[in-house]
Amino acid sequence: MIKTITIFKKVQDLDALLNFYIDVIFPAIHKLPGVICTDITSVHEVSPDISQDLKGIEVIMETHFESEEAMQALVFSKEGYELMAQAGEITPCQISFFVGNEKRFSDKLTDELRKRIARIGYEDEMT
Repeated sequence: MIKTITIFKKVQDLDALLNFYIDVIFPAIHKLPGVICTDITSVHEVSPDISQDLKGIEVIMETHFESEEAMQALVFSKEGYELMAQAGEITPCQISFFVGNEKRFSDKLTDELRKRIARIGYEDEMT
């Protein structure tokens, strides 16, 4: 499965950022064909010796797509650019954006889960 990974670091107003994504961005992008879902992970540092490059990461958002074409249709569209520009204006923060190809592995998969995984591009043969 293809996904976008957006990492937010040193967010000045986290509530404003999250509210904007939940109220504006997600309703807009989740109506588009090929967009499956978005996961939001709040990150808290636990390691005392974390690298300076990673200090200050607060939120990681992952939006999952049915295909690379669906992802590109959003990311490289005029609407996609406009939404990301608006997001950057909500509150000062550092934003890093990545694209990833995800495969999930587990030792116990039901037949139904195997079918769903195969349909969205995961490997269905787990050993």
